Amino acid sequence: MLYSVGLVGLVILFFSLLVIVSPLLYRRRINVKYSFRNMFPFEFTYKSLPNENLYTYIFVALFVLASVGFHATFDMTYSNGYLIFAMIAGIIVALMIFSLFIVPLTNLRLHLIFAVTFFVLNFASIGAVLVAALFE
Repeated sequence: MLYSVGLVGLVILFFSLLVIVSPLLYRRRINVKYSFRNMFPFEFTYKSLPNENLYTYIFVALFVLASVGFHATFDMTYSNGYLIFAMIAGIIVALMIFSLFIVPLTNLRLHLIFAVTFFVLNFASIGAVLVAALFE
């Protein structure tokens, strides 16, 4: 349990670093102020190579690793199928987040496949946790 709480702290830390540092790098690289209202977070890596935007890629990778670690430590003592689905879906969602940052918008079809998979599995995993809490 304590291990999961520590991983949640790491997820929050790396996400915060991503949200603070990446808009500054975006503005320096493209000369346009990043707007959280009009842009998606995966646009932090828009028109950049990994060596030009290294900190954003590092923070995304650390965020995804901490998120995968959190989902991999779900308590499976109940052996509930809903929780197993939520664990697997959460790991896939974290990998979809990473792929959204890696796949450029110029490859729109693949980017949309990852985005739709991310949203569907995200809502499905939340629903699975709610159903598991309701019936256990």
